Amino acid sequence: ISGGADKRIKVWNMETGEVIDTLTGHSKDVNSVAISANDNTIVSGSSDNTVKIWRCE
Repeated sequence: ISGGADKRIKVWNMETGEVIDTLTGHSKDVNSVAISANDNTIVSGSSDNTVKIWRCE
């Protein structure tokens, strides 16, 4: 996963290098992202002073 200045979190296929999902919701740069050990939760932090929790299916 990655986050960036485009305010989005991108989920990548590690084998192909393709983006498989894009998460939107922050209003400023995404500065940090983390994924849970069981791969079903992503947490992101942004310059908009918010932390978001994303449930993955």
